[in-house]
Amino acid sequence: MPQPIFDRQGRCYISSIVEVDSRLLIQLHNQQMVVGEVKCVREAQATLMLKDIAIANVASPKPMNIWIKILHKIPGYQPKLINYRHQGLGSALIKCLIQYARDNGVLFLYGEVFRPDLENNPNLLQWYQKRGFEIKQPSLYDNPDIVAKLHMDIL
Repeated sequence: MPQPIFDRQGRCYISSIVEVDSRLLIQLHNQQMVVGEVKCVREAQATLMLKDIAIANVASPKPMNIWIKILHKIPGYQPKLINYRHQGLGSALIKCLIQYARDNGVLFLYGEVFRPDLENNPNLLQWYQKRGFEIKQPSLYDNPDIVAKLHMDIL
C-alpha cells in the first residue's frame, strides 16, 4: 500500500507503481495530477536501467471541490501555479525506486546522464551522488552526449 509522501511545503503526495513487461513507472500524484515520475527498464532479473526522472516545473492543480471548479470558469481567473521542483520530490522518487528494487530482487541500478540534462541542472551529478549513486566516466564507445554513467548496488 502506498505511503503518503510530504514535500517541504507540507503538501501530500501518493506514489503509484506500474510495471508492464520490462518497463517500470513510478509516479507521484498530488490532487489527482502527476507531478513527478521515474521511468526504468528491467534489463535482467537483477538489473534496472534508470531512463528518466522528472518533476513538474510549474503546474496548476486540478480543482477538487465545486467552488474551485466554479472559479476556474470565471473569465480572467488565473489559478495559482505551483512549482514542484526543489521540494524533495526527486529524492522521494529515488527512495521509492530503491525500495521497489529491494522488494523485487533487483541488485543493480544504473543509468546515464546526458549533456542536455546536465546543462539544465549543473548540480545533477552531485545530486545523484548524494543519493547513493556512483558516478563513472562514459567510455569512448558511448553516445557522445552521455557525460556520465550512474551505478548503484542495491544492498
